[in-house]
Amino acid sequence: MSREELAKILAERILGGDLPITALRAVCEQIPDELQRRSESVFLMNAAFPQAWLFYWIAEWSFRAKSEARNTLYDTRLIECILAAGIPLPWNREYCEKERQRVKDALDAQRAEELRADWQNISYDRLLEKIRVLPGNPECIEVLWDADSFRWYCRLSAIMRTETGLQVHCIGLIYEECIDACSEISGPLPEAQYATKVGGRLATNLGVEFYFPSPNAKNEDEPTWLQTKVYA
Repeated sequence: MSREELAKILAERILGGDLPITALRAVCEQIPDELQRRSESVFLMNAAFPQAWLFYWIAEWSFRAKSEARNTLYDTRLIECILAAGIPLPWNREYCEKERQRVKDALDAQRAEELRADWQNISYDRLLEKIRVLPGNPECIEVLWDADSFRWYCRLSAIMRTETGLQVHCIGLIYEECIDACSEISGPLPEAQYATKVGGRLATNLGVEFYFPSPNAKNEDEPTWLQTKVYA
């Protein structure tokens, strides 16, 4: 079936009383390829209700770990966006607020667990383990600013010299929310502060250069370490 046909079915199911995420999952089951199913979920919801701006919430949902509580959260966000576009639904804003309050504790617990896992994944010891299993010898520890549709973050990479040349391996993504929740770092740009601290320690331990061209301001246009070497 075409995207337009699937989007029409999706809209009919939601207008008929199926919650948005439930309806989306049911419609996406008709897409055989799992990777395509994930990407199409974003486009299908927007195609089903082109009058509403749903991209942000459905894109964020598609990349989050799933749970009943999280599905409920995104159901309510999508419902509110569709209602705001003037499209009548079987639910109202009071329903959405009540549902969010119902799952709040479960959402908080899930997010706290995810942040703890993220924190462990960017610990000094874990990062060092990742570097030690990479092919080649370390040449530089690099930190660059990056951003997705939702937030800024610091991308920590190990640049390794191999027989075929230099290779860049991302070993950690450092988010402000994680640093705020799990460390004692305070002040502006805590993710940059942590990246500087742990990246500098790794570089010192390994005896290589540490490169972070913009520790005091979010800037994704700074040259990479490799670019500084090529154009130097």
